[in-house]
Amino acid sequence: MQLPKLQLPKLVISRRKALQYIALGGLSLSGACGAGNLLKRAPKRKSFDNFTENGIAADIPLEMVAIPAGTFWMGSPETEKDRHDNEGPQHKVSVPAFFMGKYEITQAQWRSVASWDAIERELSLEPSYFTGNDNLPVEQVLSLDAVEFCKRLSSRTGRKYRLPTEAEWEYSCRAVRPVETPENLTLELWNQKYLTRFYFGDDDNYSSLGDYAWLNINSNAKSHPVGEKKPNNFGLYDMSGNVGEWCQDDLDSSYQNAPNDGSAWEWEDQSDVFYLERVERGGSWLNDPKHCRSANRDGHLRESGGSPDLGFRVACSLSSMT
Repeated sequence: MQLPKLQLPKLVISRRKALQYIALGGLSLSGACGAGNLLKRAPKRKSFDNFTENGIAADIPLEMVAIPAGTFWMGSPETEKDRHDNEGPQHKVSVPAFFMGKYEITQAQWRSVASWDAIERELSLEPSYFTGNDNLPVEQVLSLDAVEFCKRLSSRTGRKYRLPTEAEWEYSCRAVRPVETPENLTLELWNQKYLTRFYFGDDDNYSSLGDYAWLNINSNAKSHPVGEKKPNNFGLYDMSGNVGEWCQDDLDSSYQNAPNDGSAWEWEDQSDVFYLERVERGGSWLNDPKHCRSANRDGHLRESGGSPDLGFRVACSLSSMT
């Protein structure tokens, strides 16, 4: 009597698991790759590792650092030395994971992207005041020019590049990951255990700041190639000094009613963009030490002429990674 053929369920395993079976002798390579159709690529997962964007040009890499999600208290207490009033009130912010440029955008990176087709506005190929080295940070760019740069890069690579939000910027600058849960991270605990004026410490006498930043006491009144100073704990360079950095947010006089989810804080009425100030962070080669503190906030008109001490770095949304 002929037995009926059994309909066996289709076996699907990952390529890695199949190769493990092959190594153990339980499956041949031909059997793994042949009619049995055992191999199936595992679904793509969002990557959360540092990566290098080669979409600008093969010889002009853009290094991106994975910034883990975390919670911190944004701003500074009234007792902080050299504090400004617009740095308060301190407020708890939970920042989702994202990617941040390891360095400020360089003139070589800018020049390449500026030569691509425009998305919304034309870009000057050579906007910077200081020249002579392709690794100098680009400067004298408007915030809307920086946004155009991000849009072109996004269009070319398929990833969502943008300016960092102000909360993302300060979180990345401080580079602190509290061990407490967000619920248990009180303001008192944050200020006692984690808060410092700079990402490397309080440096009350500014004796160490020159190891991490180009500012008015050591810059010789000019910008310098990116990455020459010490990085912070996330591996980001020049978060203090060299050139100030544009953020997405519009500048407000305080943090009253600021968002607590890491998103950008922008004015609802964007009709008169010329008079709106966008946030500038980090201080620059032109500034004194107090403007290089992690909590320091400045602003610059979006459509006014660019400044030779103001540039930017890019962020990339995790949701755009595959």
